[in-house]
Amino acid sequence: MLFRRRTPPPLLPADIVRRMEIYGRWEFDPPSSDADIPALVYTPLYPIASVSPDAFVEALADAVLPVGGWAVYGGSHCVRDLLTASYEHPRHDDMLDGAVDFLRAERIAPARLNSHEWQRWCTTHPGEEW
Repeated sequence: MLFRRRTPPPLLPADIVRRMEIYGRWEFDPPSSDADIPALVYTPLYPIASVSPDAFVEALADAVLPVGGWAVYGGSHCVRDLLTASYEHPRHDDMLDGAVDFLRAERIAPARLNSHEWQRWCTTHPGEEW
């Protein structure tokens, strides 16, 4: 009898990029969206993030960084919202950098950045004008 290796189920939902795009748009401008954020993000992802924060962040970064845009913006906010603002991980920094780069490329005024995003910009681009 042959034994098959079981592939572990994916850590995140298959539609995580779409969820993060919706979440990113909602985070940036909540009144413009009627998305059910608790059902889309908080309820399914909080248990994963709380049990294995590092694995969650790594899987999320792997999913959203190649896509960029609202997905990476949503991913960076999702980490902060589910794990706390003080949580640190290099892959979260990568998502935060991607989110800031996206906002800058979209010519979003620096006043629209949250303090975490603005601090990251100032730290990684000292003396550089937005």
